[in-house]
Amino acid sequence: MSTTTGYVQVEDARLYYERSGEGFPVVLIHAGLWDSRMWDDQFATFAEHHDVVRYDVRGFGRSDRPSAPYSDLRDLMYLLGELDISRCAIVGCSTGGQLAIDFALEHPELVDAVVPVAPGLSGYRWEDAGLEVLIAEVHEAVAAGDLRSAMEIELAVWAPRSEDPNTDARIRQIAMDNLHVFRVPTPLLKPRPRRCRGSRRSRRPCS
Repeated sequence: MSTTTGYVQVEDARLYYERSGEGFPVVLIHAGLWDSRMWDDQFATFAEHHDVVRYDVRGFGRSDRPSAPYSDLRDLMYLLGELDISRCAIVGCSTGGQLAIDFALEHPELVDAVVPVAPGLSGYRWEDAGLEVLIAEVHEAVAAGDLRSAMEIELAVWAPRSEDPNTDARIRQIAMDNLHVFRVPTPLLKPRPRRCRGSRRSRRPCS
């Protein structure tokens, strides 16, 4: 089965994507420490029955790193438009699941189904003292320029080692390949809006 790879221009950046298969479109969105390679095991299998797209969210993997304010919601909408996908199902893990949910709420005319895997939830305040400690330790490591230690701290919480050394090695490698995400200024990512301007049929970018 052939796979198409390439880049889609979204405003001032490019998003890397891969596409394979035929059938109803399914879009895969990766979790926050990795890139689209986390879907290696699912991509080919899903493509046996669907038109499957996986992409690197801006700042991750082979997509361009942010240099100006941007919106993940807007990026995803442009991606679907450029790939001529008028309706799809979205599978997202962690922050990818959060993005999938937010996108479906903003653009229900484009989304047929959402499969969130351990998602975050916009607007939900996670009150956990352990999370505050995690954030503080990661910030301290980043401030010291030790990005590898920052990632090790994140992985210890979100992807602790399992009994499968091959899976562990692959998960860790993809994460380490994305150390640069710690250098992306948070203010560049625009808060996800509650509504979009214009009609929902217009497919105009969210404000």
